[in-house]
Amino acid sequence: MLEGLKVVDFTRYFPGPYATLRLSDWGAEVVKVESCEGEPGRFLNTHEGREGSVFRSVNRGKKGVLANLKDDADRSRVLEIVEGADVLVEGFRPGVMARLGLDYEAVKRVNPSIVYCSLTGYGQTGPYVELSGHDLNYMALSGCLDQLLDAEGRPVKPLIAFADLVGGIAASEAMLAGLVRRGLTGEGCYLDVSLTEAAFSLMGLHATHASLGGGVHGQMDPSIAYGVYETSDGRYVTIAAMEDKFWRNFCEAVGRPDLVDGKNTLPSEDNRYYRELRDIFASKDFAWWRGFFEQADCCFAPVLTAEEALDVGSFQERGLVGEKWGARYVATHYLDGEPFLEGDEPFPSLG
Repeated sequence: MLEGLKVVDFTRYFPGPYATLRLSDWGAEVVKVESCEGEPGRFLNTHEGREGSVFRSVNRGKKGVLANLKDDADRSRVLEIVEGADVLVEGFRPGVMARLGLDYEAVKRVNPSIVYCSLTGYGQTGPYVELSGHDLNYMALSGCLDQLLDAEGRPVKPLIAFADLVGGIAASEAMLAGLVRRGLTGEGCYLDVSLTEAAFSLMGLHATHASLGGGVHGQMDPSIAYGVYETSDGRYVTIAAMEDKFWRNFCEAVGRPDLVDGKNTLPSEDNRYYRELRDIFASKDFAWWRGFFEQADCCFAPVLTAEEALDVGSFQERGLVGEKWGARYVATHYLDGEPFLEGDEPFPSLG
């Protein structure tokens, strides 16, 4: 879909590389520019003395260029690459690319049609421009972390880098929008994408809900029909039967049509519908409920581990999981049968 498109990627760690990975999976050529020592993401959770899962998962299939951007000759070499590119994306603090002579104005002089994206924690303007941060900080400031609470109401550290990932999605979306604009006008553009603002964009429903008097922890459905329940062997399943027909389907499938009237009740110990529903889930093991998922049409799904998810039939059949270079990888989107693991090397090398 994006074959023939060239992206020069100066980003590091996780969000920027994830953004360009999404373009790479659609066929774009991504050239990763790194210092000669390698970007910091290479050295996170290394595997057998080499790059670990963080670097491998978001840099697969990319080409690599090593350069000292403070060196005139290396910088000129990189500018030659940029001159023939469609997109440039960088993730340094505001001002760094200008000091290196690689900011939008400098790049535009050699490539007027470039789509130039800066992906930072807090954006290029505003009071937090100079602040450092990582995913957890962006989740906290955006309000997202306050929606992930334990039973005592304390924020829980997510095991998924939500802000980094949604920021990467926002950046890839912005770059594609910039390319569409260029196709319509012939002009390049500058894109300012903030990881915190990308996370904050997820709070639209909550903000509106709170402003209408609904409280700051609004959810789509607080009833017993929309929740997470424990199985007999300590695993978990989900039901999200918001519509009456799906709740009825569930009640009939488990042989308890008498629970239909309890759909809109709240989960509490003094609610008999809740207690009985909890007992129903606790009466069978996880394997039984996983089979139930494929048989009953009631908005139900088991809570899988990452390893189990890799073997889900739908993901396998639709080509979202691949194995190469001694590891398993996940495509960023459905590619209609197109391979997403190509090349002889799993990631750009340092030498």
